[in-house]
Amino acid sequence: DRFNKKFKHAYLNFSAITTAVASLALIAALAAGNVSISLACFGLFGVFSVVYLAPATTVIQNVVQPGMRAIAFGFNVMFMNFIGAFTFPILVGKLSDWFGLDNSLFILPVFMLFSVFLFLKSRNQYQKDLL
Repeated sequence: DRFNKKFKHAYLNFSAITTAVASLALIAALAAGNVSISLACFGLFGVFSVVYLAPATTVIQNVVQPGMRAIAFGFNVMFMNFIGAFTFPILVGKLSDWFGLDNSLFILPVFMLFSVFLFLKSRNQYQKDLL
């Protein structure tokens, strides 16, 4: 919150940065030939892959009228789980049939980097929605 008072895009920038770090950590973990390095990178991925959530949720709460905030957050959680927890394992499974599991897991950082793009792209619209 302190950074958001100084920098108007702090919530979305923080979400973009932490998601990018998580993506790079996952790429490093999947590409590492050493188990110790891979585990350390998976640890970084585990931390940074969820850190984006608090500022991103704050953005939702800031742009939705008070009476609709619970519903907006419910839809957010529903879509995250539907896309991430339901469809992604199916996608990775299909890709692993064609390319092998090691290669198919690299689709996750691609989607994460796409979400970094969306966080950055939404910064200007967020400022307009606040007004």
